[in-house]
Amino acid sequence: MRATKFFWLLPLIASVCLSQVRIGDWQYYTSVLHIKDLIYFNNKIYCATSGGLISLDPESQMFKRLNEMFEIHSYDLSSVEADKQGTLWIGTDYPEAIIYIISTAENKIIQVFDELTWGKNLSSIQGFAFTKDSAFAIYQENVDWGLLFFKYNRIQKQWEYREFYKNFPIDVYRINRVKILGSRIFLCTNNGLLYSTLSTITNLLDRNSWKIVEYSQGTQVNDIIVHNGHYILNMENYVYQTSDFTNFQHLFHTKYPILSLKDNSNLIFALEARRIFIYSYPDNRIEWFGYNDFTDLTIDSSGNVWAGSTAGITLLNQDKEIVNLLPNTPVTNIYTSLFVDENGNLVAASSKGISFFENNRIYNIVFKLNKKETKNRYNYPEEFNNSFLADTIPVKFGSLGIINTVLKRGNYFYSDLSHAGILGINKGGILKFDVKNLKSYQVFDTTNGYVAGSEGKGGSRDYVVLGRMKMDSKGNIWFCNKYAQNDSTIGVITPEDKFIHFSIGDSRGYLSYHPNDIAFDSTGRVWIAMMTSTSEASPSYGGIAVLDYNKTLFDKSDDKWYWINEGHGLASNNVFSIAFDKDGELWILTSKGIQRATISSRFPERIFSSLDSPVLTAIAFDGQCRIKIDAMNNKWITTSSAGVKLYTYDGIWYNNVEGFTNSNSGLLSDRVLDIAFYEPEGFVYFATSKGICVLKSEFGFYGNKYRKLKIFPSPYKIPSDSHVVIDGLLQNSTVKIFTIDGLFVRKLSNFDGTVIGTQAYWDGKNYKGEYVTTGVYIIFAYTPEGKHTVAKIAVINK
Repeated sequence: MRATKFFWLLPLIASVCLSQVRIGDWQYYTSVLHIKDLIYFNNKIYCATSGGLISLDPESQMFKRLNEMFEIHSYDLSSVEADKQGTLWIGTDYPEAIIYIISTAENKIIQVFDELTWGKNLSSIQGFAFTKDSAFAIYQENVDWGLLFFKYNRIQKQWEYREFYKNFPIDVYRINRVKILGSRIFLCTNNGLLYSTLSTITNLLDRNSWKIVEYSQGTQVNDIIVHNGHYILNMENYVYQTSDFTNFQHLFHTKYPILSLKDNSNLIFALEARRIFIYSYPDNRIEWFGYNDFTDLTIDSSGNVWAGSTAGITLLNQDKEIVNLLPNTPVTNIYTSLFVDENGNLVAASSKGISFFENNRIYNIVFKLNKKETKNRYNYPEEFNNSFLADTIPVKFGSLGIINTVLKRGNYFYSDLSHAGILGINKGGILKFDVKNLKSYQVFDTTNGYVAGSEGKGGSRDYVVLGRMKMDSKGNIWFCNKYAQNDSTIGVITPEDKFIHFSIGDSRGYLSYHPNDIAFDSTGRVWIAMMTSTSEASPSYGGIAVLDYNKTLFDKSDDKWYWINEGHGLASNNVFSIAFDKDGELWILTSKGIQRATISSRFPERIFSSLDSPVLTAIAFDGQCRIKIDAMNNKWITTSSAGVKLYTYDGIWYNNVEGFTNSNSGLLSDRVLDIAFYEPEGFVYFATSKGICVLKSEFGFYGNKYRKLKIFPSPYKIPSDSHVVIDGLLQNSTVKIFTIDGLFVRKLSNFDGTVIGTQAYWDGKNYKGEYVTTGVYIIFAYTPEGKHTVAKIAVINK
């Protein structure tokens, strides 16, 4: 398990000061809406979510995020349970199995079990069960399932891993729950109920130590409890009572399979995928409540029912009233497009909705096909920041639905809605909205020919498939209209929201039905990356189409079109992404790797004056992959399974070509869907399949004139385990430290590693290696070009 510094950038906890982040630190935006498991423990509701560990105070109904407090480095969690020692066990979900044992009294992790413990790479941990000195954890290893066994060492007061149990008398396709009831241990599986006696723990390696409940074999069993001396269990959507596993009494059944069972007094609570059922025993009366996508439930000491779902927590109180509780959180973990505005505020878009991260608050525009009134909740005051702050636009995306781009022009945002249906208009299109006045949103759909459907090209007249959008230097928004039934596969939205389209015919046949990305060169020419396809509408030959529209957008008579393909040196005609860097060089991402090209001064007589051979040829790039270039001219390349590759401004493949991966950095996943930058602070935002990751990089750039330096901590107390940070330097700065009366103390530079990018680090020592005395010190920063600035810092020598 790697050690990574991190912060959780959400207002459910004490907010992090983004101006006091060190280069190399990682921060995260993750969604905790999806509750996978929950438990009532020590007067709190603890939830394992797809975005980390959270707690809920039942009295105040306030949520709190706990990953930072406990230093839990995993975010996609699957299970939470309390042992008999009063500590919490947390299990992680795919792809890496880790168990954290947490003391809530001491607010810290006391033990961690992972691959180094059991000697193999397990996929996930899916549940726990405990006796006084034994613990069992459900593990998944790809398609195989089993139990991990732990024993409590009372002398050393810690848990010890002992064994795998994976041999069973039936095929086990999934273990849904492990339960210890009395002297027996039960495994609820998708192929029936297994049990054994705890006295045979040492023999559980033997498949014959397990017995199958014959009546359950071949059915999905999710839970079992003991109620009034009888076993209560589910088989699919039926709930039965038995005392001997031979004779079964049917109690009730539901529409969907039962996920969880609990009891309280004479009541049995059953949770199915959509509803909470209460069965009154023994009068055989059943009631149901709520309607949600439920996952698990727990009951507090007052008898209130708390049900987790994919959309927060539902409370069923003793008065049988339903209250839905949603924490303030992003709407999803999987965003496909990122945008950072001029103030450093992040906007993230997905088929679930669009999220705005501003000033320690999160506001969501949720896409949901209903008719809820939009209330402009973006403008709500801060007291609403602890709950889910959202408005709804009536959109429903199909299974392939995606937002490829979100961008801002003036006060309005634009985003493509691909594979989507919208109430009251034709399907799909381009959404325009002012986040401060969402009621005025507009969608440019197939009406009036704004965009084209795909009838005759594999879709229908109102089924719109869009690629990426880019804005040129004149404020025109160019977009890709894939499979356009009218052959107009490229469109433009002018600053006045006028539309113009370019068809395959207009391009002399060089455009295809599969445009994917757009870039602009320094002369204003438009470069269009196109993918190939062997199974879909022709033309589909790919390559790069180039349009020179002669600065007369609405006059096509003087347009010139060109086509670049493998004959010109492209590694492949299957082109996924293109981008021009600060030197005017073209970077081309194809199915066969990355190429760099210099456009010839004799274009179009000669296309390229130089074209590099492809690199990164072993990576399986696809249409989701992108090339992004920051203000320092670094080239960032996303991949679907290998993290992010970085070619720096000084010509080096970062980290020996490996770049940033889940195993060598703070990336939550190797599947990266987009990248955005806030260059003044050096922040790099990565949209991964597990959430948004933010890196404080060494590549900050805010211009050629010093701004006010930020120094933290201040005052700086020495001796200290950490260095004081001098933040906000210009690139290539050197720092000299003097006493208040001008005596030289120390020089910091990038040659000795005390200056990295926009930050310098001082340990409080002078050039002799001795700690300085208490006082005020002068910070003098300067560049080779003669730019300079001065600041002060107070030092306290303890």
